[in-house]
Amino acid sequence: MQRFLAISALAVLALPGCISGDFGGDAVHSTMHERFALAPHAHVRVANVSGPIVVIPWNRHEIDIVARKHAGSVTALQRTTVGVSRDAVPATDVEISTHYQREGFFFWGESGASVDYTIHVPSDASVQLADVSGDVRVSGMQGTVEINEVSGDVTATGVGGNLRIHAVSGDVNTSVLHMTGNDSAEIATVSGSVTLAIPPSSNASVSAQSISGGFHSDFSIPTRRQTVGVSADGHVGNGSATIDLKTISGDIRLTKM
Repeated sequence: MQRFLAISALAVLALPGCISGDFGGDAVHSTMHERFALAPHAHVRVANVSGPIVVIPWNRHEIDIVARKHAGSVTALQRTTVGVSRDAVPATDVEISTHYQREGFFFWGESGASVDYTIHVPSDASVQLADVSGDVRVSGMQGTVEINEVSGDVTATGVGGNLRIHAVSGDVNTSVLHMTGNDSAEIATVSGSVTLAIPPSSNASVSAQSISGGFHSDFSIPTRRQTVGVSADGHVGNGSATIDLKTISGDIRLTKM
């Protein structure tokens, strides 16, 4: 976990101004492919700097990792590596991360490639995803889903009832298959809209706040206009689960599936 947090912190530092060079050129590219066995309810962590992350469930007790690197030159491509580590066979904990060759604290000029990840995992796995620049898409995962995004849209659809998303710039669109009991959904972004769809039979306490935007709900949630922004607090059903939705600039929508 400490190693993953360090990778995520490095990713946040890798904003424009800390990295020079052109990410995303596609003059040259290469693909890394790796597959191995996963234990039930495994934890999978992915940290990327430039490029999307896509996680897809399947019915095999394996993880399948496809990482496509693309850059404007062979040198940039060679300075970019994808690291994969696992704790056991079958693995219960997997870390996947993008690395760039650098001197000291600063990255070299023409720093590296963008990396597009497509990862298949069993639906019972928990995933923890961090990206600086690139969309993140997750569907059908029933374990805990945690996403940290700096610049890009986040989509998490048909997931289980434990969802945590923190973003800086980008819209967040989500749906959960159940929201009751100990389930929880915590979604926050600085600049972007937040949408969460839940079943009509859900039971949850709801808290929502937007500094510059509105709150729209298919459920009867009391809304208060404030000096700055709008907030909403209320219950759906018996209120057993927890829903917390926040944005500074953007609308919040709580809808029925």
